[in-house]
Amino acid sequence: MENKKMVYLPVERLYPHPDNPRKDLGDLQELSDSIRAKGVLQNMTVVPYVQPEEGINGYRVIIGHRRLAASKLAGLTEVPCVITEMSEREQFETMMIENVQRSDLSVYEQAEGFQMMLDLGDTVEDVARKTGFSPSTIRNRAKLLSLDKKKFQKAQSRGGTMQDYLRLNAIEDPEKRNKVLDQIGTPEFNNALKRALDEQEYMRYFKRIRQEVEDADWLRARTNETAGYGGDYQSYKTFDRYNRNELQKPEDAGEVDYIYTAYPDRIYVYRKGKVKQPEVSPEEKKRQSLGRKLDKIDKELQQISKNHRQLREEFVKQFAAVNSSELDIAAMACRALVIGHGSANRETVGRILNIPLVKAEDSYEKYLESKAWETALFNKPLIVLLVCAYARMEYNNPKYCSTKWDGKLYCSIPVHEPSPALNTCYAALVSLGYELCEEEQQMKNGTHPLFDKAKKLVAEYKKGLKK
Repeated sequence: MENKKMVYLPVERLYPHPDNPRKDLGDLQELSDSIRAKGVLQNMTVVPYVQPEEGINGYRVIIGHRRLAASKLAGLTEVPCVITEMSEREQFETMMIENVQRSDLSVYEQAEGFQMMLDLGDTVEDVARKTGFSPSTIRNRAKLLSLDKKKFQKAQSRGGTMQDYLRLNAIEDPEKRNKVLDQIGTPEFNNALKRALDEQEYMRYFKRIRQEVEDADWLRARTNETAGYGGDYQSYKTFDRYNRNELQKPEDAGEVDYIYTAYPDRIYVYRKGKVKQPEVSPEEKKRQSLGRKLDKIDKELQQISKNHRQLREEFVKQFAAVNSSELDIAAMACRALVIGHGSANRETVGRILNIPLVKAEDSYEKYLESKAWETALFNKPLIVLLVCAYARMEYNNPKYCSTKWDGKLYCSIPVHEPSPALNTCYAALVSLGYELCEEEQQMKNGTHPLFDKAKKLVAEYKKGLKK
């Protein structure tokens, strides 16, 4: 690379470099006003750019794209430049290193720049040495390129943070990752991320179980055998979202025949052995079918409630704004004291503060005298106060769903159940910055579609009785 002395060049002979990592030059008015008043105080770096077939005999800007644009806006006809000879790789690396450390360069633009340097043959360590960023930062930035660019830009406009994008990396499926990307910067993000990760964890479990089932020498795939209620084969074990069992070979596997039926997301295993069932009327079969459907809805509602509690717990675990929230935390502690009797749940406190759990039969004194507890209390007393208050509020695992036994139908009906305790917990967390997602609002207000689904199933069943 050979340096030249500074010269003044006409702005119409200067062309922006197409590979400039900085795509958005931002607001140029303030810089333009400064240039109009004081001139261009720092020269630009350019390389010769000649395209005879297009009638171009000028220079490409390597450093100074904003200055060039602002100079044109200010009405300047020429600007100070240093003409340099560079290879294409040197041009790009110079622009990259010049721009990548700027605070107003988006993380996606940084990611594109890093990836281009890697594509040119640099290793991660090379890029780190040239740009000053750590290898882990470069790897994490590069992963962002798997995200949809337009969706990423929208997420940025909603206030998405690098931490949000890094959490997305835990989702392995690119399509699902981009779907959750739509929720970054909204109250729905944490819930959408958790749902995606739960589904991913389940499908990983299911894939393993399915392989074990197919490889088991004591199991065979069901063909035309009658299985289930009244069949020649009776239900032995279920593998689904609500029954994450492990496959174990039964002791009588060599003597009794076992078969299985596999679906895309669940597996049923049956054991040969017809059980004589009492005669059941068509009406009773309908009632039993209703009971099974309502039981499935109840399990879904219970899982939703569990997920929402984990969202609240994660918020408390990550909370750090104690310096501006002392009064809110104190108020939360006061609220916790009036929600019934008893002490904070030690298991919840230990899980959030990473304190080794003690046995259930151990005394509270033993727990509170532990070294881990004393360290937490000494280093972050307000956080400990917050965690204890939260744990006390969640002590009885409050929910917005319950079941109501119907003596005439002989089954339990999932219903919405107001929870003053959970209302109080949410009110306290909201004062600290927590945002309820739409599904949490639906559970709280009793408008979740599953409640309505249960009502309709019962209503349709009762309507059928009258016919």
